Amino acid sequence: CRVAFMQSVELKPFLLAMPMQERLSFAERCQTSYPFLRNVAYGQKRAGETLAILIERESKGKVPCEVTRPDVPWYVLRKRRPSTNQPKPQTQEL
Repeated sequence: CRVAFMQSVELKPFLLAMPMQERLSFAERCQTSYPFLRNVAYGQKRAGETLAILIERESKGKVPCEVTRPDVPWYVLRKRRPSTNQPKPQTQEL
């Protein structure tokens, strides 16, 4: 189940909407190369958590971490649970 965000987009259409020079600049601001970022956008590579954060920051929130890396429990850092149908994480008592 995908997390829904207002005004959010996937990385691929976000990049494709930019002229090539802007894509190169965006990748540089995200501290990565454009070829790697393109591979992430096309699902060939997985963004690390740091890259997901940088993509969110540099896209001004249009491509949130939760979209780039839905497998990471970002709600722990944001202190809010996403509005999805995902089950709550299991905790073990010590």
